[in-house]
Amino acid sequence: MNSIIKDNNSEFRIIAKELWFEAAMRGDLVAQSSLAAACMDDFMTYSKIEGDLSIEPNEPSCHQDRILIAAVLFAMAAQQNDEGSLEALSRVMNIHHSHFASDSTDESFDEDAFLNTPICQTIMVGANMS
Repeated sequence: MNSIIKDNNSEFRIIAKELWFEAAMRGDLVAQSSLAAACMDDFMTYSKIEGDLSIEPNEPSCHQDRILIAAVLFAMAAQQNDEGSLEALSRVMNIHHSHFASDSTDESFDEDAFLNTPICQTIMVGANMS
């Protein structure tokens, strides 16, 4: 949770994330989608600043954590029949796909490995595609 909340954002945004987190864990649909959107915004902002996927030198998987948390929260909201969150899951899948493909060390894309990532699995469950 600390990596979600504690970043370079303003103090008010940090407080908002803490409140969204508490409400999201209690099942609040708006809080789930709001915190998920904030996680994706953080991911996109850090990706642009860094110019690659290395968001924090000491935590190379931090970018994956932000996407996974966003996927979990959007999936929770989508399972409550929130159409906006279902559409957001599609966008998260596209972003994850582009980053997964760019991380690939060889020229072939391993679709099975991609579909078995925790992010894809979470999205498929949230979209009832499993």
